[in-house]
Amino acid sequence: MRLCSGVYPDEDGLVACMKQNRAALTTLCRIAFDAGIKRRHL
Repeated sequence: MRLCSGVYPDEDGLVACMKQNRAALTTLCRIAFDAGIKRRHL
């Protein structure tokens, strides 16, 4: 995980880091991340 390697590996911390670095994700990673966030809020 090149963007969030310094984050303690818990779900909330990783999600917050990924949201903060969303613009740096590749298009396919961004699509997968966004789909996961939507499922998480169901």
